[in-house]
Amino acid sequence: MNFGLFFLSSRAVLKVFWATFPAVRSIFSFFCKNKKDAAAIRGPKPTHNNLIQNKMGLQTQIMDSLKEAMKAKDTVALESLRSIKSELLLAQTATGSKEEISEDEEIKLLQRLVKTRKESARIFTEQNRPDLAEPELAQIAVIEKFLPAQLSEAEVEAVIAKIIAETGASGIASMGKVMGLASAQLGGTAEGKTISTIVKKLLT
Repeated sequence: MNFGLFFLSSRAVLKVFWATFPAVRSIFSFFCKNKKDAAAIRGPKPTHNNLIQNKMGLQTQIMDSLKEAMKAKDTVALESLRSIKSELLLAQTATGSKEEISEDEEIKLLQRLVKTRKESARIFTEQNRPDLAEPELAQIAVIEKFLPAQLSEAEVEAVIAKIIAETGASGIASMGKVMGLASAQLGGTAEGKTISTIVKKLLT
């Protein structure tokens, strides 16, 4: 086969094609132009870092809230927010990572801060010291703003009852299994102690 002749014939065919079909060229050019325009409008493909920046993390929320509390001279909010910030930094330092801790860890951290203050408020109330209990309760209200909406005990019990029915769990031996499923399903919408108490109640 004469490849030189084949190459020249192919070029000739292409010339005839483009000369005979100007509409095809117009459509092709229009498509390419719009494809470039669309890419320009979309901008560069988002990277992993872009996606992280677009999502406001807890640390960013705390810093923004701190600025607002400082402007408002809200001492209760300032103390609560500084406590959260300090705990977040300690948790991040403990992992040895420069990245923020995971959302699940953030929720657990916030729940722990709420639990500590509830316990303090309970003790102060028992000691007839409302002057000390009230600040603790006020801080709880600030911290809970950064938690998912908490379910009532009745709502938590309904979720756990459904899990028990679906898995056929029975007896205290199944408590670990049900606790794991309930904690995963409820996420940060209920305290671990609440989940544990209800699971135990329904399995015994």
